Amino acid sequence: MSSQIASSWSTDRLLITDSTGDQIERLQEIYAACAYIGDWCGIESDVEGDEMSQELAHMNLPPDGDSALHRVQTVSRKDDDIIIGYLILYHGFSSSDCFWIASLAIHPDYQGEKYGREVIEQLTEEVRSLGGFVSLGGSVGVRNIPAVRFWLSCGFTRIEQFDCDEDVYSDTCSADLWLMRDL
Repeated sequence: MSSQIASSWSTDRLLITDSTGDQIERLQEIYAACAYIGDWCGIESDVEGDEMSQELAHMNLPPDGDSALHRVQTVSRKDDDIIIGYLILYHGFSSSDCFWIASLAIHPDYQGEKYGREVIEQLTEEVRSLGGFVSLGGSVGVRNIPAVRFWLSCGFTRIEQFDCDEDVYSDTCSADLWLMRDL
């Protein structure tokens, strides 16, 4: 197995660190502020209000996942230490040489300021420096048009997989693209 992403890394404006229990309330606020996306993607939670605690407890792993390969990281602005987002990462999904971005969330109050792009550009460099990974991947809901545009503009242009919960389109169906970017 390749090395793992550092517990702390940075961009010009942001500090990204492993999330801690004392940050759960703010991380949950960001999750809730971005919950409108669930309507586009078919995301539903059985534990409403406790999603980030579950992530920190490694309860949402991929099939046959290993908690040692799962990481939740907090995104904070350097100039004022405000937590503006989070990353949920997995080393080695959908294949052992793919670094998986399970989630990138930036609070709506801070969207449009290019923070997401800044995180992905530096994350790409961090993962390249690890060695052993040949691609970055992530899943995006087809109906989440802003996110599809974002990921495509960040170079995630190869479709690895298409998942749909129904055979025919309806207002309630959801579909996801697994988008990949070679390193």
